[in-house]
Amino acid sequence: MLKKVYVEEAKKLPEGSEVELLGWVRNKRSHGGLIFLDLRDGSGVIQVAVKRGIVPDESFEQAENLLRESAVKILGVVRHDPRAPDGIEVRCRSLEVVGASLDDFPIRKGVKVRFLLDNRHLHIRSPRVAAIMKVRAKLLDAARRWFDEHGFIEVNCPSFITAAVEGGATLFKVDYFGRDVYLTQSSQFYLEAAIYSMENVYCVQPSFRAELSRTRRHLTEFWHLEAEMAYAELEDMMKIVEELFYAMVLRVHESAQKELELLKVSLDPDAAKPPYPKIRYEEAL
Repeated sequence: MLKKVYVEEAKKLPEGSEVELLGWVRNKRSHGGLIFLDLRDGSGVIQVAVKRGIVPDESFEQAENLLRESAVKILGVVRHDPRAPDGIEVRCRSLEVVGASLDDFPIRKGVKVRFLLDNRHLHIRSPRVAAIMKVRAKLLDAARRWFDEHGFIEVNCPSFITAAVEGGATLFKVDYFGRDVYLTQSSQFYLEAAIYSMENVYCVQPSFRAELSRTRRHLTEFWHLEAEMAYAELEDMMKIVEELFYAMVLRVHESAQKELELLKVSLDPDAAKPPYPKIRYEEAL
């Protein structure tokens, strides 16, 4: 395997440990004979110090010419230094360019939201966006764990449908080999059919709504967590929703503290602890 140690693992190594890291150059700062690289991989970011005279001349020349987001291999030694981010850095012994960036990375501080959305494939390299994706993964993992522990079966439903669900009026029409079909808005009908076989079922799938996305909370495509139960009443369903939501919040609080700190989010799981206040529909109106 090419990669043996991740950045977050390297940060936990003792002083003087030799390490080999593979990642991408997030930022570069040059100070004459000393170059600092912010090396990013899927686990985090660490500072790498490349010093003339310590590394081979070829390695230093490559470091001088590096563009942001170039892929590199670093061989070096772990050093604890209070001046470094997180109090730790890697003193480079050799540097190898695995894949050079062909041009300057276009995403810089101050660019507009529209530009970021148009270049989403590049924007997801941001530690902030990666943190959001990791929190999302924790939420889905927690949901699946909870459903599994409570006897629910995950099923996969079609994305092409022939009829709308209840109240569905904004369907995306698709030409399916000369026949009109639609992108699903919900897996409700398929889940309802599945309860006659497995009783308690759920799915995690994309849903599509042919409505203009005027805000980031009003999307034409989103991922939908849906469940159906046999022999359940309203009180049963409300209890399920409360317990599921609490389990998801608790899981994120316990396993995603680093991501929450990066996002500057303070999460109090007690605020999501059941039971929740309930009112009738007529009261809500």
